[in-house]
Amino acid sequence: PERADFGTERFDRVQFNFPHWRGKSNNRYNRELLGGFLASASGMLTERGEVHVALCDGQGGSSSTSLQQWRGSWMAGQHGAEAGLLLARVEPYLDADYNLSSHRGRDRPFGLGRVPKMYVFVRPGAATAPPDVQLCCRHELHVVIPDGDGGEICNLDQILAGDVVRDIVQGAVPDGIRVEVPARQILRVGGRSVTNGGGKGEDGNGGGDDENETTVKVAVFLVVYRGERRHVTRDEADQWREAAEEAVDRVVPLRENRRGRLVSKPFPYPALHPEIKYRTSGSWPRVEEGFDRRQGGG
Repeated sequence: PERADFGTERFDRVQFNFPHWRGKSNNRYNRELLGGFLASASGMLTERGEVHVALCDGQGGSSSTSLQQWRGSWMAGQHGAEAGLLLARVEPYLDADYNLSSHRGRDRPFGLGRVPKMYVFVRPGAATAPPDVQLCCRHELHVVIPDGDGGEICNLDQILAGDVVRDIVQGAVPDGIRVEVPARQILRVGGRSVTNGGGKGEDGNGGGDDENETTVKVAVFLVVYRGERRHVTRDEADQWREAAEEAVDRVVPLRENRRGRLVSKPFPYPALHPEIKYRTSGSWPRVEEGFDRRQGGG
């Protein structure tokens, strides 16, 4: 079908009730339909305009408390972010006058689930999204703990007790993104260094090298970027990760073989702490000297 031409006209609200691809269930095409609509509607809004999308209970994925639930949804918040929109709120949709008819026009309703939801999207900066609808991305930051008392971050107590790293990273990201460091570990990382011993080598001649066991102490931070007033996409979050690494590295050294690793795909903030519980139960390296998992904004 031809796309309607509205010229320069812009709207305070663009609404799509219960979009659905033909067939009983096809998340791939439903996501494409939703993403295409949001991308089109984002260019038709006034400065404070909103895009409203009514979805059946569970379809949008904003309340997912696990990555498995999120991956089985339509990922509404992610498609909004890719269209440059922030998911500002999710409300019960209880319009008694809405006529439930099937896509073929038959006189029978379709199932909405227990409580259908209205997803409301806005331009970045137009609203503050509550934590329960925010998207976030995460990555690890491996900081080598220096010996001695020099530097802004100088010992284990300052790293574990303070929020120095969080504050540094917060200063490296755009306004509207909140940085959280909800988990941290202290590890001892072993390795080998080779030095010229100046003595005899295996052949009896000079110039033999000595191998020495080296151990460094590393603080591993789980850094999270939350979209409060700005949308979160993976590409943008990875740019923030790069800026964060550069900012922290100006204060303390980073573990070089852990730099430059791509951030996670976006996922709902309600799934963060269940994900931390999973990660700290075995997928993170073994803790040697301490662990701190925070439930708040630290």
